[in-house]
Amino acid sequence: MNKKYTAPALEKGLEIIELLSRFPNGLSLTEISTRLARTNAELFRMVSVLKEQGYIEYAQEGKIYRLSLKLFRLSQTISPMNRLLDIALPQMTLLSNQCKHPCYLVCYSEGYGIVTAYRASEKNGHQLTYSVGSKLPLINSCGGHVLLSFASYNKRQSMLESFKANSKADINFQKLRKHIEKIKSQGYEAMESPVFLSGFDIGFPIFSSDEEVIAVLVTSTLTYKDPEMNANLDELKRKIEIAAEIITKNYTEAYN
Repeated sequence: MNKKYTAPALEKGLEIIELLSRFPNGLSLTEISTRLARTNAELFRMVSVLKEQGYIEYAQEGKIYRLSLKLFRLSQTISPMNRLLDIALPQMTLLSNQCKHPCYLVCYSEGYGIVTAYRASEKNGHQLTYSVGSKLPLINSCGGHVLLSFASYNKRQSMLESFKANSKADINFQKLRKHIEKIKSQGYEAMESPVFLSGFDIGFPIFSSDEEVIAVLVTSTLTYKDPEMNANLDELKRKIEIAAEIITKNYTEAYN
């Protein structure tokens, strides 16, 4: 397809940003140049400008470049996301303090579940923390499972294709399909943490007015020596479900 307009410098900058989005641990200038089939000299000034503008950051140890959170912060100015966060955050604060465990909101982007909001409990000084902007794999995280389970068939296929393009993980599609059917049938995911030995994650979907899943509300627990700090999972599940239903209701009403 012939381009009506060209902006070579801008195109190089976008290529660098899109490439680094697939490598969260970063790449060296030589690795960037090799993957984009360009020379170091051709990209050095472009990388330097992106660093000066705050879109990428440079780690002296390893001499690698990686994306900063600037693009994520800019995305927060998008009205639908702002509206969702305005509605979700008060419910998340209430939920985390009620259950004494942290909760976070996961949205889909580029083959990953992205932590877009996090709330810790004021009543628990020892809890898991999640950085806003963290990437969660679709196929072995609570938020990723729920996003896949409640997406339309075509959207799910697109999500998995993006995930495969950015990950070397093997996917057992038959096993994944059965698990997705189970989650969709019961309406939520409840699973042992894929990271912590004594962790447990529970997630419920949040929908838009057209019944499209737009986010997942997840609460993560740990097992404590003090029995009073341990969650009653059935009670916790119900509280998360209520919070997710309230967020969905308020969000859909705001857009009707």
